[in-house]
Amino acid sequence: MCHRALVAIVLLVTPAMADPRYFDDIRAKQVIMVLLPDAQCEAKVVSRDGDQLTLSLKKTTRSCGERNFKVILSRADVEDVMDERPPGRRSDRSPSQAGLCTVAGTVLVGISAGQYVGETTTGNGPGLAVIAAGGVASAALCYGVFFPRGPRYSVSTSHLTPAPAPAKHP
Repeated sequence: MCHRALVAIVLLVTPAMADPRYFDDIRAKQVIMVLLPDAQCEAKVVSRDGDQLTLSLKKTTRSCGERNFKVILSRADVEDVMDERPPGRRSDRSPSQAGLCTVAGTVLVGISAGQYVGETTTGNGPGLAVIAAGGVASAALCYGVFFPRGPRYSVSTSHLTPAPAPAKHP
């Protein structure tokens, strides 16, 4: 009896635990993940008008629609908004892990190799070029492999509404 009551309470309280408060943080030009009951879609926020977002789908899928198809996501239709950043990275003021990785790679590899090249060649140009190349390689590796960037927010909703077609002027 107690077990059934507990399950009933959890089922009744779960919708109240949905947290759409991050909806206000979603800005134009951000890429978000839209979670539908039977699919997930990546979309770019084209515009924001109060409690409504106009999205452009990034890929063609059967459940979401054609690539670049415009849809509207209203706050009333949103069940939950999740911040996908790791818990320690929720502050916009702290340095990114990929940035720290880039600096570490440049210091450890780029400067060491640049110093070697600078000592074995005449002039500072080749050594500085190796340091710069090490920084670029570190950035590419850190941002692309170790810390790939994905959508910052995931929005759970039951449906997407097609955006009205723009009016044609004669």
